[in-house]
Amino acid sequence: MKYDRVIVAGTFDRLHKGHEILLETAFINTKNELIIGVTESMNKNKLYSELIQPLTQRIKNVEEYLYHI
Repeated sequence: MKYDRVIVAGTFDRLHKGHEILLETAFINTKNELIIGVTESMNKNKLYSELIQPLTQRIKNVEEYLYHI
């Protein structure tokens, strides 16, 4: 079954197979509109928070992946 609108969200830090499966499944099940939310502010108290990719990089990675599928 396809849906008119599908919405997914996440951090999408270091795009991995789990992210790819989520994005592909959302894409396949969308008729008209796919909305993807990318977490803007990460918890600075997280262990190794300084290693989290910048928001612009994470968005670019998601866009590039979607372009290829």
